[in-house]
Parts: sequence; C-alpha cells; structure tokens
Amino acid sequence: MELAASFNRNLSICFAVGRHPHFPVARLHAATFLPAFPVQQAMLRKWKEIVRKLKEDIYTLYLASKDPRIPFAAKVVLLVTVAYAFSPIDLIPDFIPVLGYLDDLLILPMGIWLSIKLIPAPVLAHYRQKAKEQMHRQKPNYIMGGIILIIWLLIGYWVYQAYMNQIN
Repeated sequence: MELAASFNRNLSICFAVGRHPHFPVARLHAATFLPAFPVQQAMLRKWKEIVRKLKEDIYTLYLASKDPRIPFAAKVVLLVTVAYAFSPIDLIPDFIPVLGYLDDLLILPMGIWLSIKLIPAPVLAHYRQKAKEQMHRQKPNYIMGGIILIIWLLIGYWVYQAYMNQIN
C-alpha cells in the first residue's frame, strides 16, 4: 500500500507541475491507474518466483553434475547448460536488440528443462532438496564481490592508461 501511495503522490506531482497557458494540463487522478497496479504486483511476484526457480534449478544441476548415477549423455547436457548459465559470454551478445536477450530466454530454460528430464527422478529430488537447503543457508560473499570489483577497476585503469599512452 505504501508503494501505491507513493505512486499516487508522484503522479499527482507530475500532472500539477506543467501548468502553461498554451498547454493545459489534463486533470487526471492517479486513482484511474491504480486498478491495474495489483495486477502488475502479481505479475512481478510471478516473475520473481520464476527467476528464483531457475536459479534453484541451475544450482541443482550444478550439484547433480558430480553424481555418478547420472547417465553420460545427461551429464554432457547438464554440464553444457551449467557452463552456459555461469558463463559471462553469450551465444548472441546482449547488446543486439531483441536477439541478445532472446537466447537467454530460450536456450537456457530449454537446456535446464532437457537436463532435468534426463536426470533420474530420485537423484533430481535429492539434489533439489540439497540446493534449497544450501541456497537458504548461504549469505552473499561481499569479499569476493569486492575482489571482482577491484579487478574490474584495475582492468579499466589499464585500458585508460593504454588509451592515454596511445594519444601521447
């Protein structure tokens, strides 16, 4: 409800600011937009649940990749899927409009689905439970995040120095 009140307040401010004699401001009340707001919240909750499930499935596949009870073909598909999920390199780069994100929206879920179908059900159930337990127990690793940030800053500084040396 706080978000709805904030939305109401911000929308009222937007419509009250633009008073000009040649451009009259339409007197719209924010309440006209609020009936759709719960639908948007429900959709956002649904997407968050889907993303959480995908993260959980990827972690499940990662844990299951070391199990000897998984057939070789399933292990190959599983390892390719996990490697693609964790890889910073995409099949189609994200800066290409539409297609850049389309590969993430299609290839990764299809790989997860295929991997899950190829893993025996008891093994999958065991590793799903294990992944849930570990994901709820883990906390963010700020030290590793800091190290990665420092590495990126050093790379940026190195690129900047190379650029400045090229200009001179």
